[in-house]
Amino acid sequence: MLFILVVLVLWLRSFIVPLLSLSTVALSFIILLNISTNFVKYINFPISTFTERDEGVLQPVAAIQKGAAVIGTVILSAIVILSGTFAALIPSGIMTLIQVAIAVIVGLLILFISLPLMLSAYIKLTYKEK
Repeated sequence: MLFILVVLVLWLRSFIVPLLSLSTVALSFIILLNISTNFVKYINFPISTFTERDEGVLQPVAAIQKGAAVIGTVILSAIVILSGTFAALIPSGIMTLIQVAIAVIVGLLILFISLPLMLSAYIKLTYKEK
């Protein structure tokens, strides 16, 4: 979660956007932290799918692919819905809401890209071959 805060601080406090208040960064961080912790419950399913291979049902690569395919559709639909919800704040005309909406949408895109990579790496490091 520290990574999300660092990205937000570097991106939102850069020379591109010098007029952002620190409250925008803090609010964006709190929202993204809440969203990412809610995605943790969806990570349990691919890991349990991967542990099915211990019973001889699946090979490790097939188990990771099956789990990632299931979690991918759930998280992709959640990210699309949340991005649309926060995009509805953009036409409000209030600068803080616009900045928070854009920051959350960018954070969701980063989460969507990094989650499958981290999940497969986590499984590979945690469960050793027998």
